[in-house]
Amino acid sequence: MRKNTDNDFEYLRNGELTRPFLDTEDLRDSVDEIFDYGRFSKNNESSYISSLIKFIHSQIIFSDDEKFKDKEFNRTSEDIYLDRVALDSNDYALLYATFARQLRIPTTCLYAVDQRDFINLTKGNGSDIKNDKLLTRVFCECYYDEHWVLVDPTFDYIIKDYNPFEIQIPCGDKTKKFVAYKRCHDLGKKMTLSEMKQFEKENCKKIGEKINHYYNLKEQDADYNA
Repeated sequence: MRKNTDNDFEYLRNGELTRPFLDTEDLRDSVDEIFDYGRFSKNNESSYISSLIKFIHSQIIFSDDEKFKDKEFNRTSEDIYLDRVALDSNDYALLYATFARQLRIPTTCLYAVDQRDFINLTKGNGSDIKNDKLLTRVFCECYYDEHWVLVDPTFDYIIKDYNPFEIQIPCGDKTKKFVAYKRCHDLGKKMTLSEMKQFEKENCKKIGEKINHYYNLKEQDADYNA
């Protein structure tokens, strides 16, 4: 593994839901084993962080069983690991962020919403959003080898040519486009589904206001220089 420097990066710090719970050396050995088995090139900067995704997928399964519904957004990464069940992309991202930071890789949780839902919510009244439910996905960003890469722990892909300052998220699925609305260590607390919906809408609207303000300033500047 090619290591980062030991600088105290902000996203090495854990959040309330992403506190480490596995033995660090056991975790490292498990990921190293996957890394070596995959015969990845030691010069491939994404190979080790990809091995961590595969470790997570080897430990838990996805389920949409209704009996787990009250647990959605309402668990720590340790809870998810002990249940051995992931319910959504948030669960995969929490596990990934926990383990990556434990391995000294600065990692964010990046909350994003489908671009069409974002536009409907911020430009209109949200009436086009089906069942009052936004199409969302949680990604991670890893600072690895002195630059940020985008990681989708749910669908197991990595984008190396990534600009963290862009609001639109490049996606492995070319049919979907996502807009980032919140970058954080994690949600900060366990949430009910209704609390999460409120969190999504409030933060999307904040980003929408910032975007509108930015373009208003650009238009004013263009008028001034005309």
